[in-house]
Amino acid sequence: MKRFLGACYKGYVGRMVNPDMWTATRMQHHHQPLWRAAIMAHCRWRGRRVAMRIARETGRWPIRTMTDSWVYLVGEGQTLADDSDALGKMVLEKHVDLTDEMLLAFAAAETTHEVRLAIAAAYGTDEGE
Repeated sequence: MKRFLGACYKGYVGRMVNPDMWTATRMQHHHQPLWRAAIMAHCRWRGRRVAMRIARETGRWPIRTMTDSWVYLVGEGQTLADDSDALGKMVLEKHVDLTDEMLLAFAAAETTHEVRLAIAAAYGTDEGE
């Protein structure tokens, strides 16, 4: 049931982020701007609540957020993932071991752009450019 609900979210509700996909005549009735706004506001509220709990318990804040995905810098063996069975829980999606060079890039970053570049380098992408 959890996999089914997760697939429904990703396949339908998760795509509300791009209203352009609903412009086809046969799909227009699916786009409900009020639903989209209400869902996004609720997700932001829940996300902020989780980020505040993590900060309270660990002293860590995300260094980057993208919709419902957050990037944290954590030490070896540390985890911020929820161990509950609840839907919508925080899970570890990707893990990157930082090299000394990457750590220096994070430490030397003085602007948000430089932080984005350091994150992109850690993920091995050009998205910070």
